[in-house]
Amino acid sequence: MFLDEAKDVEEAKGYALSCAKEFQDNTACVQLVQALLARDGEEGLTHVGSLLQHIHTADAALSILPSLPATTELHLVYPFLKSCFHSTVLESLEHAAQRKMDGAVEDALRTKLVGLQTKQVTIDENSICDVCKKRLRPNVSIACFPDGSVVHELCCGESHISPRTGCNFKDSLETKLL
Repeated sequence: MFLDEAKDVEEAKGYALSCAKEFQDNTACVQLVQALLARDGEEGLTHVGSLLQHIHTADAALSILPSLPATTELHLVYPFLKSCFHSTVLESLEHAAQRKMDGAVEDALRTKLVGLQTKQVTIDENSICDVCKKRLRPNVSIACFPDGSVVHELCCGESHISPRTGCNFKDSLETKLL
């Protein structure tokens, strides 16, 4: 229900404000402000001032400001502009904080990934299997565990349990067969 459907301006304002409160959406308020200004010009500013107090987004400001008459007194729109500026600054700070947190998480994950990708085991002539105690040969498949255990693939039993310590690495990304 907007200006053309309401009995009076107060009823239209009540509807627009109830929509803003119930749906957390200022669209009805913005449309009513624009309709009042289009219909009444400067005379509509008395009703517009009370509506502007309930509109706090930069998008709404961009929609409404071009509709205001050039002779609009600043005191009528100052609270509205102040509120829009404040909410825009808060939104900007929230986005910056979120980007910073996302960047920190991404950096931590990237560091962990690099660590996982660069993890290596050096096998030499003195390397022995932690299970059977036989020498590890370069052409034989081996299993490496995050706790440092290195065994023949056939000696490892369950691929997610360290044969040396019994530690379960089932949910660890670090357990891998080489």
